[in-house]
Amino acid sequence: MTDVDPVVFEFEDETDRLAEASSRSPHKTQVDVVLSGTTDDGLRHAVFIEVKLSEVDFGWCSAFESPDNPHRDVCASRGMFGSDVDRCFQLQNHGRGRRYYDTNVPDVRPPGVSSSDGGCWVRQGRNQPMRNLALAGASIEQKRFDRVTYALCAPDRHPTIWRRFEELQEVFIPDDRVDIQSLTAEVVAHQHPDGGTAFTERYAPALRDQALVHLSPDGSQLLGVWLMRNGQAVESPIVV
Repeated sequence: MTDVDPVVFEFEDETDRLAEASSRSPHKTQVDVVLSGTTDDGLRHAVFIEVKLSEVDFGWCSAFESPDNPHRDVCASRGMFGSDVDRCFQLQNHGRGRRYYDTNVPDVRPPGVSSSDGGCWVRQGRNQPMRNLALAGASIEQKRFDRVTYALCAPDRHPTIWRRFEELQEVFIPDDRVDIQSLTAEVVAHQHPDGGTAFTERYAPALRDQALVHLSPDGSQLLGVWLMRNGQAVESPIVV
């Protein structure tokens, strides 16, 4: 890199090229951390980092879970967006317009038999990465970046989220504009001035697979963390 930009947290497209915001909700897809800069050959390169320290899955499709969805048969159909972009409730922005995920995501291929639930390929845990990848594609179309790398940052010993990462890699095909990579939390922590000591002390139980995380039924809220100490489960304060 010949020039490095300031780090951006909770990055989103203020121009809303994906057309996500509506009269009901201003929400737009966000990326936890974006690192960007200019390479030696003059190209603008960004890294979109999704951080999952304790979560067990990526975000699911809100339209799939919505009781207002009149086209659940589309959700139950195989393919991207149930192979029916005109009736997909998510692409139709819950009946309030047209989102443009489908025109901005990379090329795709069918998931493996073991990771397919028989319905839309992005109705469950692949949905959040799909939106992040669509945002990457839209950012390139806007000429904001020339290339984007999408990376998951998670503890090395967090097999559940890495399995979900493998499932998204089965479907989305990297190309010369959008790449998909992994980044372990331990590697990032080691770059801190203290060598990652503070990070490790805070998250050590999870990094050593010695923590039980209590989430709400929909996975949106962290309700508690139980640590294993001397063979006993002890509730730990939640650090936000």
